[in-house]
Amino acid sequence: LRYTARQLDLPVPPANALQRIVNECLTAKEDAQPLVEWHGANARRYRNELFLLADPSAPPDGGQLKPGDSLDLGVLGRLHADADSPRGVSPKIAVDGFRVAFRDGGEALQPERDAHRRPLKKLLQEAGVLPWMRARIPLLYCGETLVAVGDLWLEQSVVTAPGIAIRWEDRPVIR
Repeated sequence: LRYTARQLDLPVPPANALQRIVNECLTAKEDAQPLVEWHGANARRYRNELFLLADPSAPPDGGQLKPGDSLDLGVLGRLHADADSPRGVSPKIAVDGFRVAFRDGGEALQPERDAHRRPLKKLLQEAGVLPWMRARIPLLYCGETLVAVGDLWLEQSVVTAPGIAIRWEDRPVIR
């Protein structure tokens, strides 16, 4: 664990954190999501995998994204709205651009090629998005309509060919 932390440029866990990782993370029940924190980093287990991570930062405030532009999300990477793509959000819908926000709870959309509108919470769970990253997925809105979830899903009702494709560059590991 110490070697891996050094390889990841993370602070090396002190002896008491190493002991807690062994006792709490490695031996926890399968459905548990244990967390061991030490200065500057933490260890988590999810779906029988151990993750060593830098302390998560709060998601940025969001912002505006115009077609053809990009938006810097800090440690979460960069969003691009690629105009004139073969498929994407209808330019008629995105005439004023996109408002970028983060999960507040209760969001839903009907993903392209899906027969039903579904809660975002369920979509993220089914896709295996890491629980601690679910609140850090950028959501793109046109007016009050959720039209894209990062570059994972587009709202079926706004997709056209050609359209504005959403591209999420340099994003952290989310699944």
